[in-house]
Amino acid sequence: MILFIIFIVSSNILYSQLSVNDMSVSTGDEFELLINIESDDSKNEITFDLRIENPTLVYPLGISDNGQLIRKNDSTYTIIILSINNTISIKFEALAGNDSVCIIELQNILINGESFPNTRFLVKNNSTNKSVIYFRKPYLYDVYPNPIYKSETSELNFSYSVDKDMEIIVWLVNIKGELVWKKSLGLVNKGVHQDRIAIDTKIPTSNYWLVLNTGLGNVYKKIVMLK
Repeated sequence: MILFIIFIVSSNILYSQLSVNDMSVSTGDEFELLINIESDDSKNEITFDLRIENPTLVYPLGISDNGQLIRKNDSTYTIIILSINNTISIKFEALAGNDSVCIIELQNILINGESFPNTRFLVKNNSTNKSVIYFRKPYLYDVYPNPIYKSETSELNFSYSVDKDMEIIVWLVNIKGELVWKKSLGLVNKGVHQDRIAIDTKIPTSNYWLVLNTGLGNVYKKIVMLK
């Protein structure tokens, strides 16, 4: 785990400091921004906006239990922390990205109503293999043959990309949204993949959705099964 540390000292506007060093990471790394609060107040209210310049390189995984991470869009999140007098932890993941550099900025910082200057730091991705562009969840490319004629073959070929190692299950879902068939691909390593699966020939001819089910969401393409 890689750590960024910001120190904030605040007591009735006596003193304040926000500083953080730039950091180098690799795709798949999880790193942590720690904000240490030192205050004479037993309860503190802290809010700020987290601005990620390049969301294809950095993804916020979550915040410590005493805070809320509210997504505004892919680039901006609002952080709200109430009744805290210790350390705030914000966890991130380094993604493959379509660049190698990302600036993260803390904006509109308020601590107990006291305004603090914005602070920023740079995250550089040192991974040399940039052949896979960013996908926070799997991306499903070609599915063939489509339509698939059961009298000729029961095998379906498809290619897809994943940005991190993950468990994937293939679903076949009918137009009513009902699961009619599934097959686990197991743990799939990050990268570009091609797979071939044998579809159950007893499945009725109809239109279906081929779905890649993962813990990061689902991606799907429409397929047609004919006799």
